[in-house]
Amino acid sequence: MVRILFAQVKLSLWVIAVFTLAACNSKGPSATPEVAQLTIAQVRQEYAAYEGQLVKVSGYRVVMAMFPLCPGYVGFDKRTAFIDAGEDSIEARIDPSVEVLDTGDTPRTFLAYVRVFRGQVGCPGSVVEETFPYLEIVGVE
Repeated sequence: MVRILFAQVKLSLWVIAVFTLAACNSKGPSATPEVAQLTIAQVRQEYAAYEGQLVKVSGYRVVMAMFPLCPGYVGFDKRTAFIDAGEDSIEARIDPSVEVLDTGDTPRTFLAYVRVFRGQVGCPGSVVEETFPYLEIVGVE
């Protein structure tokens, strides 16, 4: 009796394992997500629709600038901006492994995630709440 019960349990586990493997290895339709090609103007206007998504933006360069900190503070704030093919710019962050050398008049396609900053900006005494999109550049084609 115990042998029959043990054999049924083994058979049941084997059947479950086979169906699980079959489900995991099924070659159903695998849709490759489409990466939208956008301009900076589109990112600014529709950032809620693209927030967190990987997009392509044609552009020329990334520029960095240093701005003095608020009065009473020592140092500089480094800002990075991406310049698209239409010469429009947007705040950007760059993955350190990505080389973003200036290519002059030759546009390249940059891969970036659309991110949204929500928070306070400004100096003490003049802080305001702001929401604005920026690009997190993760690659160049």
